[in-house]
Amino acid sequence: MTRPALASAVLAAFLAGCGLTADVQVERACARLPQQSFLPAVGVPGLPPGTFTTPPIPFTFGGTIPDMKQKGVTDAQLLFDSLDLTSSANLKFIQTLTLSVLPPTGSAVSKKPIATYTRPTGAEPTTIRATGDGTNLVDYLDAGSFNLEVAVQGDPNQLPTSSWTVDTQLCVDAKATVDYIQAAN
Repeated sequence: MTRPALASAVLAAFLAGCGLTADVQVERACARLPQQSFLPAVGVPGLPPGTFTTPPIPFTFGGTIPDMKQKGVTDAQLLFDSLDLTSSANLKFIQTLTLSVLPPTGSAVSKKPIATYTRPTGAEPTTIRATGDGTNLVDYLDAGSFNLEVAVQGDPNQLPTSSWTVDTQLCVDAKATVDYIQAAN
């Protein structure tokens, strides 16, 4: 072994022994789905209240949240904070809203409710905020994104009668410990 190679090996062993790590935290990173359009309701009068579930809604944070599953990352947490819906129409048709995170394809984890909103009696909101308990979403990540499902219990007779839009914003807090020696190898 040459002297430079020996010096590099000794330095690497020394740094590994020192545990060259850093705690990384990103407070309140948000992903936004702007202007989701909905057609006016052309419901049948007298429909009973019921529960309506969306298809999976993908959320990704791009470069805001580092890869939580890469080599050298430990104690990773992607903690659910809130979901905000801002509508161009009245959302009085929503009595309760339940937000669930869906497992990645082939995963052993199961669908998990992470937030609930209940409309106050008599309220006619155009903005809804569903807050959660800080559920860790790391096991639900698949290639940097995850899927959510929204279940709404409400009165279909109260749906908007003209076209309307909803802006959706999902916010999380991220924490992890990064071992720079392991991450570099």
